[in-house]
Amino acid sequence: MQQEIRFATFNVCNLAPPGVKLYDNLLPTTHEEYEAKLNWTARQIDLLDADVIGFQEIFSQATLREVLARTRRYREAFHAGFDPDPAAMRLTPSVALVSRLPLVSPAPLAGFPRGIELPPGSRDAAP
Repeated sequence: MQQEIRFATFNVCNLAPPGVKLYDNLLPTTHEEYEAKLNWTARQIDLLDADVIGFQEIFSQATLREVLARTRRYREAFHAGFDPDPAAMRLTPSVALVSRLPLVSPAPLAGFPRGIELPPGSRDAAP
């Protein structure tokens, strides 16, 4: 029986398919840059050797799945995440969770549960 669980977080810095315009001040990645980033990211994930990894700055869950397919240790890992809203006024990154341990019924939450209040003026605070 496993005695410890290793957690890690990884900011993958704008993980997106090649050619996608993310920000006005940032050129889209080329196919060569994309391939290099995916290979480098896959190596870093294998080096982490964590049981559960939280990812930030995911613009494409399919791209993260492609990275995981290039790893040695996470090809069969559980992946929970969702793509940014394509109807949003601007493209924003999302997050993902990857686990070598089983996940039980993961589900996205579109908002905070009732009873949780955010400070007035917060971006996600109720009007």
